[in-house]
Amino acid sequence: EFVYNGKEQTYTLAENENYIITGNKQTTAGTYTVTVALNDKDNTVWNDGTTEDKEYSFVIYKADSVLETVPTPKTGLIYKGEGQNLISAGTATGGTMQYSLNCVSWSPDIPSATDAGEYTVYYKIAGNENYNGSEADSFTVNIAKKQLTVTEVAATSRDYIANDKTVDITGVTLSGIQGTDDVSVKITGLKGTLSSANADTYTSVTLPTLTLINDDRENYELVQPTSAVATDVTINKLNP
Repeated sequence: EFVYNGKEQTYTLAENENYIITGNKQTTAGTYTVTVALNDKDNTVWNDGTTEDKEYSFVIYKADSVLETVPTPKTGLIYKGEGQNLISAGTATGGTMQYSLNCVSWSPDIPSATDAGEYTVYYKIAGNENYNGSEADSFTVNIAKKQLTVTEVAATSRDYIANDKTVDITGVTLSGIQGTDDVSVKITGLKGTLSSANADTYTSVTLPTLTLINDDRENYELVQPTSAVATDVTINKLNP
């Protein structure tokens, strides 16, 4: 049995001056026909009494590719609004490393992704005319959500109401948004709590649990404030 080795290989037949052998020296994997033809068909015959050319099948099988370095998942990835490589590449002898995110479309390019989430990366060795490929294998890679923090809020000043510490929140400033991403805090019906109900000017307000909204919200997680947040709001004194 012949297996591709990058060198010329010979299908060996006994040589004789009465016939010529062709096609018995090959290098590339494949199936070949070795032909043995009489030089003088008018005066010589084969042992079986015939003069037709003799043909033999010469097969050089593909060699197996070898996975030299297994690709590995990138760790510690955090959403940053642009594509990030998901793996460190593998290496192979013989065939070519290929990757996919769906096990359907394959490419030698390192797979990348932008959005936060879990990705399954498939890899395999793609064979060629001389080497067998490999079965696909896979692992998962995570891009964590980017954390957002609240730096300050806008609140609406109002007149004093007995025992009422709440004010309407009209805006929440977030730190950590990437580029032009569309993400904000839902402020519909949002109220904050002041440290007192008395008429005064306040520089901080306590917020309830906040909710992210808009198109890019799934790429972020909000760090809920655990203490009062900076603001500038006034509870006006009532006129007698």
